[in-house]
Amino acid sequence: MAATITDRLFTTRIASGRLLYKLYFIAFIAGIFSLCYYRLTHIPSDHPILWLLVSLAEFWFAATWVFQQGFRWAPTFHVTYPDRLPSNLPPVDLFVCTADPDREPPMLVADTLLSLMAYDYDANKLAFYLSDDGGSELTFHAIYQASLFAKHWLPFCRKYKVEPPAPQAYFSAENMDVGGGCQSFRRDYDLVKVLLQGNGKDVDVEGKPMPTLVYVSREKRSGHPHHYKAGALNALIEFFGTNAHNGPMYAGTGSVHRRESLNGRKFDPNFPIKLEDKSVKGSKNWTELEEKAKELIRCDYEMGKPWGKEMGVMYGCAVEDVFSGLVFHSRGWQSVFCSPERKAYLGLAPVNTNDTLIQHKRWSTGSLEIFLSDYCPWTHGVGRLKLGQIMCYSFYTLWALWCLPMLCYALIPPLAMANGISLFPQVTDPWFKVFASLGIASHIFSLGELMWAKGTIKMWWNETRMWMMKGSSSYLFSVIVIILKSVGISETGFEITSKVINQEALKRYNQEIMEFAVPSPMFIPTTTLSLLNLYCLLQTTPKILEVGLGGLDHLALQLIISGYISIISMPLYEALFLRKDKGRMPTSVTTYSITLAFLVFYLSSFVM
Repeated sequence: MAATITDRLFTTRIASGRLLYKLYFIAFIAGIFSLCYYRLTHIPSDHPILWLLVSLAEFWFAATWVFQQGFRWAPTFHVTYPDRLPSNLPPVDLFVCTADPDREPPMLVADTLLSLMAYDYDANKLAFYLSDDGGSELTFHAIYQASLFAKHWLPFCRKYKVEPPAPQAYFSAENMDVGGGCQSFRRDYDLVKVLLQGNGKDVDVEGKPMPTLVYVSREKRSGHPHHYKAGALNALIEFFGTNAHNGPMYAGTGSVHRRESLNGRKFDPNFPIKLEDKSVKGSKNWTELEEKAKELIRCDYEMGKPWGKEMGVMYGCAVEDVFSGLVFHSRGWQSVFCSPERKAYLGLAPVNTNDTLIQHKRWSTGSLEIFLSDYCPWTHGVGRLKLGQIMCYSFYTLWALWCLPMLCYALIPPLAMANGISLFPQVTDPWFKVFASLGIASHIFSLGELMWAKGTIKMWWNETRMWMMKGSSSYLFSVIVIILKSVGISETGFEITSKVINQEALKRYNQEIMEFAVPSPMFIPTTTLSLLNLYCLLQTTPKILEVGLGGLDHLALQLIISGYISIISMPLYEALFLRKDKGRMPTSVTTYSITLAFLVFYLSSFVM
C-alpha cells in the first residue's frame, strides 16, 4: 500500500526567492553572451595571441559558471519528522578508517569511535568497524583502551546529555565549566578519569548492552593492489542545491548507505526494505566471525572477485567516494543532503595552508580522473543522470582545469599592462560596463550566498583568497600529475591529510593568521603570481603619476585586476617579508618565488 503524506519521514520544499535568482541568471547570461560577442568582434591585429588566450580564459570562467547553476537553480530542503520513525529501526554498521598513526593520532581515532558509540540509537543494532591500514600497535592499544573506557563513557553521556560526545572535546580546557557545581556530575566526572580499565564485559557500568566494536588491519604485500581507503571500506563491507537532482554526491565522511546500493544492485522502487539484522550483531559464533574476518582482510581475497569494479566502493581513483557516488547515482540510487539543527558530525579541517592545498590537490586530481574515465558525466551520465546532476558532476570533475583560466588572468593582463598593451575596453567605452558588471555581480552574488548560509564578510573574503590559492596551486599540480600519469611517468597516490594539531599553529589559525611554515613547492606558484602582480602594479605607478589615471584608461581593467590580486595577497606579502613567527613563509620559498617572478617578467619583455 502506498504511503500517505502522514507516513513519510520527511517532506521537501523549494527555497524561496527563486524569482530574484532567475532575474539575476537572465541578466548574467546576457552579460556573458555580450562579452563573447565583444571578444569575437574586437580582435586586435597587433596582439591576437594574447587576446585569444584571455578570451579562452573568460570562456572557461563562463562555462564553469553555467555548471554551477546546477546547484543554484532549485535548492531543495527536507523537513524531517523524527516522531514518525518506526519502532523497529534497521541495524547500522559504522566504518572508521585510519592509515597512519603519525598523521592520524591514535587518541584522535579512539575519540572518534567513542563519540560514535554514544549515538542515541539501539545499541543492539549498532556495529562499529575500525580499519587500520597502518597496522599500528599504538592504534590497536588505543582502541582497546577505548573499548574499556566506553563502559563508563556511554552511561556518562546518557546521564548528562553530553555535547559533543567526544571525550577530548568535552573535557577540553574551553569546556571545563560543563556540569556546573552538581555533586553527582563531579563524582562521575572524576570516575571517568580514574577507571579507564574496566572488567571487559559486554555491558556498561549500568548493565546496559554495548555496541559491537571490530578492529581490522588489512594484510599488505607487494604485487597485490591495496586500493587505499576504498580497499579498506570494501574489506569492511564484506552537501542543498543537489537535492533537486536525485541528491548530492557522496563525499566521504558523514555518509549513510543502504547495503543494497553497495552490493552492486540497481535501484528498484519495488524492492522490499528488509530490516532484519545481517550484520555481525546477528552472529552468535564470535570465533567463527574472527576467522571469517581474517580471511576477508587477506591481500589476495579480492582477486577474481567484482569488488571495486561492480560491487562496493570503486577502485582506480584518488577520490573513491565521489567516484562511487557517481556509479551509485547512475544505477538509479538517490541521495539526500541532511542538515539537522543539531550537528550530526564534527570534523577536523587542516589548520595550515600546506595541508589544505595538498588535500585539494588530491580531490581535484581524483575528480579529473573521473572525467577522463569511462564514467565521464558527459558520456556515461547521459540517460542515467538528470541534466542538473550532470552539470554538478561536471563542475566537480573539472575542478582542476580552473588553474588554466586563473593562470591566464594572473599572468597575461599584468604583464601586458607593464608593457603598455591593452586587452580590455577603455573606461569610456560602453563595453567597459559589461566587464565591470559581470565582475561586480559575481562577487556580490557569492557574498550574498554566503551571508544567506549564515557566513560573514570576513569568511567570504578568506574563502575568495583560498579559492585563488587553490586554483593557482592545488589545481595546477593536479593537472601536472594527470599529464605525467597519462604519459606513464608517474601514478596518482593517496595522500593522507595530517590530523596532528600543533598548538602554536592552532592559536594562529584561531586568530585567522595563515600558516605556511614548511618549504612546500605548493606555495611557489601562488607566491610567484602575487609578487608578479605587485611588481607590475608598481612598475605602472610612475606612468600613472606622469600622465594621470585618465591617460591610462585603456589599462584600467588590467590595473583593477592586478590591484585586486595584490590586495587579496596581503597575507602572503606579510608571510614573505614581515612576519617573524614560526608560521611565516620559509626563506627558500621566498627566494624561489622572487627569482621566478623576475624571470617571468624579464622574459615577457621579449615576447610582448
